[in-house]
Amino acid sequence: MKKSTIIVAIAILLSVQGFAQVKLTVNVKNIQSSEGKILVGLFNSEGTFLEKAYQKTSANAKEGHMQFEFDNVPEGTYTISVIHDKNNNGSLDKNM
Repeated sequence: MKKSTIIVAIAILLSVQGFAQVKLTVNVKNIQSSEGKILVGLFNSEGTFLEKAYQKTSANAKEGHMQFEFDNVPEGTYTISVIHDKNNNGSLDKNM
């Protein structure tokens, strides 16, 4: 079984300022291969991190750099996860 590679799965806290809903752009760099998909999750609760995303998106992987956007994000604090799902099984495989 081919394992997924985590590009970024650390808690990055973002404060979206202002009262209006905004577009949040996530730039993913140093993608090592075009195998599988890049999965990006936006989480608005510590209790749901890596379990249930507030918003999520994905795209076929492309070597180098990719950009993802989340629309209508209300003011708040968020965590982002980025996973390179090389075997395209839709989940985070752990190398344990």
